[in-house]
Amino acid sequence: MNRNIIDSDIWFRDPSNGRTVVAVDEIDKRIILQLDENCRKSYEAMARKFGMTANAIKKRVNRLLDEGLIRRFIVGLSLEMIGAELVIALVQTDGTEFPEEFMKQIGESIDAIQVSPVACGIGSLYCVFAFATGPKGILELGGHLRSMKPTTNVDIHILVYPKGKKMELSKTHLKVLKALLEDPRMAISDISKRAGLTARRVRRALNELQDGGAVHLSVFWSLGSGSLTEVLVRIEWDSATASADEIVNWLRKRYQHEFWSPFISATSPTIFARCVVEQLEKADQIMRQLKKAPFAEKISSLVFFSTHVFEWPGTLKLQGLLEEEGV
Repeated sequence: MNRNIIDSDIWFRDPSNGRTVVAVDEIDKRIILQLDENCRKSYEAMARKFGMTANAIKKRVNRLLDEGLIRRFIVGLSLEMIGAELVIALVQTDGTEFPEEFMKQIGESIDAIQVSPVACGIGSLYCVFAFATGPKGILELGGHLRSMKPTTNVDIHILVYPKGKKMELSKTHLKVLKALLEDPRMAISDISKRAGLTARRVRRALNELQDGGAVHLSVFWSLGSGSLTEVLVRIEWDSATASADEIVNWLRKRYQHEFWSPFISATSPTIFARCVVEQLEKADQIMRQLKKAPFAEKISSLVFFSTHVFEWPGTLKLQGLLEEEGV
């Protein structure tokens, strides 16, 4: 497997580094989350939902792209189409590795999506999001990470994540997907020209792909930009006192601005709450409040220093399928 880091951002909170301070308001947050559900959602649809003009939404999306908060739009085969699970692995090392080389090695040897170095007291810690195919693939992923020379411990969680469905893809579907690989938000008229199909057939194919759950249309967003810090708050809870949904709803009500999305473990009562804060003091405050929650058993935080992004595995699988089918 030969996979390269396609985006690599490193910033430490140094006011002299010339980075622009990035601010995100509630409308920005709602736009990003809407596009995360479906990156082809129209400006008009979001404008109606938020009570704004389509032009105002478009300007915000362009700004989010320019500032790197939205790094790129994604199109790829769904998890179910490639028989994969989304996993998070916490990789502890003895600290003797060169971080850049180690993270590149991880991305080249597994279906990694993102690798982030995390603030750690002893040695080094990395948070890895990756795809794994079936139980055997998960075992192989864990075994590989544990076999890497500086690794001292690996904690892996299969995540509850929308998997989509399996469906047979026709030549028409593949032609449309080939155009979307060029630009996931490409207008139907432009897809029609590139695919040699009528606009009506393109529209129908898109509806079939989305309704059938065959494709993943999303965004890769990176919120640790400028003055913002991305934090994963790890919540291990007593499953007898609350459900995962109840905890997620509790987080949404209490931390409307800071809490963005949950990563729920399917293998233990653990939630990784994705939060964004302007000051680490706020993350500390959230931690202290969570420790007093009736459902909490153990609370810890993973503060991301940087984010190293690899190509979405479902996109690579789609590219391979198009080559196989000669589209």
